[in-house]
Amino acid sequence: MGRRAFRRVLLFATILLVAAGGGAAEVKPPGQYVGAPHPLMTVPRGRYRTSMGWVIASMIEFDNRGLFDSFNIFNLAKPEIYRDFVAAESAHIAGLRGQAYFRYAEGFARDLAQLQILTLENDRLSLALSSIPRAILVDLSAAAIGTGIKHVLPAKRAGIEALNSVYLEEATERTVLTRRDVLDLATRYDTLLGDGLAGRIAQGVSDGDLRDLVSESAISAGIAQAVAANSASPDKLLDLLRKQMVMDVAAHGCACVLDTRIHEAPAAIQAVFGDNGEYHTLLGYLLSIKLVPPDSTILNILSGPQATAMLNAELAKLRAMEGKNAARYSAYLRGLLVDLETLERAQIAALDRGVARSFLEGTVINVLFGFFAIGGGSMAQAVAILSNAGYGALDNYQTMSDELQIRIQMAALRETALDRLLPHVPTCGCGAGLAVAPTKVIKGAPPED
Repeated sequence: MGRRAFRRVLLFATILLVAAGGGAAEVKPPGQYVGAPHPLMTVPRGRYRTSMGWVIASMIEFDNRGLFDSFNIFNLAKPEIYRDFVAAESAHIAGLRGQAYFRYAEGFARDLAQLQILTLENDRLSLALSSIPRAILVDLSAAAIGTGIKHVLPAKRAGIEALNSVYLEEATERTVLTRRDVLDLATRYDTLLGDGLAGRIAQGVSDGDLRDLVSESAISAGIAQAVAANSASPDKLLDLLRKQMVMDVAAHGCACVLDTRIHEAPAAIQAVFGDNGEYHTLLGYLLSIKLVPPDSTILNILSGPQATAMLNAELAKLRAMEGKNAARYSAYLRGLLVDLETLERAQIAALDRGVARSFLEGTVINVLFGFFAIGGGSMAQAVAILSNAGYGALDNYQTMSDELQIRIQMAALRETALDRLLPHVPTCGCGAGLAVAPTKVIKGAPPED
């Protein structure tokens, strides 16, 4: 072997050794994207903000490679490479704190949405993963979702053990901070665990019961159970993971706006429509009413016009709020970001019931595009937004299925909501009268009539 050839081999071996270490918890700011963390990993479609998003996409591509690709010298990745990298990256993510974790969760949420769109768009990218990649995804999901616990209960207060009967004793600064963290924890995991943690804590429970409800071990066990229940379905796992990352972003430093529902519909309206506790904003609540109108009775015969009038009034308030009250606008964006997840599920369920996509677009998507002052929710606008966000060219979107078109437009709205929220992240818009206040509160003015 010549000296030049030997140097090339040595250089290639050095690259492999460095890259094989994996795990740098790398995340790029908006508009920038990570590269391949390992030279033998399959290069996936799209551009990704986080190394973890890139690797999941690569693993899906690798598991769906064709016969020719299996013998391609540039596709020599092994499942062990993915397993080792995911384990190392998960450990690094678990060590992130504060703004560093927020940046990773925000980028990872976008990457996961992109993954779901690409796998739906491209029939060759199946999420019916084989056993090894699916096991890696299960481990990753449990680790990523569980990481949020450590960001809510700081070690300096010994977690839940520092409560000291906070519901019975006079509130000190220390106990108020601990109560804030407990409510934050319950709010983040309330939907995931499905046992009404936030509601039960808000009613007031004894110190001992509170430890049982929100101990790290109890929530970790609940997360493991939720992940296990979805382990046979990679698409459900990715959906579960994305929704939790979105919740972590929305709750960052200001979970109180999610613990207390923002919408306060008049009692007379609630008597007609009911009060859907799934939604955090009045906008999400009203859109859900239009999406699934109540059964027609003598009491709600005018529910359609009433909902439309309230919706128009709410949109007018929001347009004024953006320029006049940044704190309230920030709080609303956080709640709406979570509501987008619920509205997307509701629209897919409506499609399954036979509701026309055109009705769904006019009921939800066009309204939300209008709220963000983008214009009508056309597919061309949605694809442009996603292309700028790194999704790349979405092929033949005119011929996509109704479900994929809905998901693409909702993904574009999610990207827009995240972009609008980022400048307001340091601002917490919780109002007065909460049981627990954040460290720094900027109280929003009451809405204008």
